[in-house]
Amino acid sequence: MVFADASSINNHLYNLVTGGDYINAVKTVRSLDDNQGSGVCRDVVSQLVSHGIKNAMSFAYKLWHEGHKDIVEDYFPSEFQLILDQKRIKLIGKHYNQALKLDANVDRYKDRLTWGDGKDYTSYRVSWRLISLWENNNVIFKILNTEHEMYLKLDVNVDSYGDRKTWGSNDSSEKRHTWYLYPVKVGDQQLFLIENREYRQGLKLDANVDWYGDRLVWGNNGTVADNPEYYGFIIQPWQ
Repeated sequence: MVFADASSINNHLYNLVTGGDYINAVKTVRSLDDNQGSGVCRDVVSQLVSHGIKNAMSFAYKLWHEGHKDIVEDYFPSEFQLILDQKRIKLIGKHYNQALKLDANVDRYKDRLTWGDGKDYTSYRVSWRLISLWENNNVIFKILNTEHEMYLKLDVNVDSYGDRKTWGSNDSSEKRHTWYLYPVKVGDQQLFLIENREYRQGLKLDANVDWYGDRLVWGNNGTVADNPEYYGFIIQPWQ
């Protein structure tokens, strides 16, 4: 395909990604020479991220796994590399500035409740890893707590608000163990909305605290996209 100018290439690549045509998006990247490609990738990634395009994460995944890790490393926010390289990370709720952890105790099913901790940002309790999978033309994730080797899931039951508790589970075979990560920008800060695939509920921290100052983590019954500052999560290196 011949393009009249750089703007035409940018628009073409942007439209491929937003339309979910990752195969041709990667082919387009490959067709560009080094000088031209760097400028196009920089500009298009900047647009995708600043516009909060959900498909940005899937595009990054395809680049990462099809020989273009350098583009992810050079042009995407650093959080994308942490995620796709499956590094140990912290998941910190933006609004309350609390890092996710699993309870020290188990219930009768051997599951552990998930909490936000406002004091601990360094121990193994707040260490997680995102395991990426490709399914139905999207990247999805299992969220693994590395202290207990347990996977995050939503409860099958709801409370009076329609919200669901989150748990750490030894199993990871059900759809409710898998998640979407949607990048969003609040000012200059990169955040992520974390949505369960089974119930389409985004994670949130409880408005109330227990006597330790911790907050339960829930799946929210309702949209989270309209308030990323409240529902968004910061992803940082664990150490």
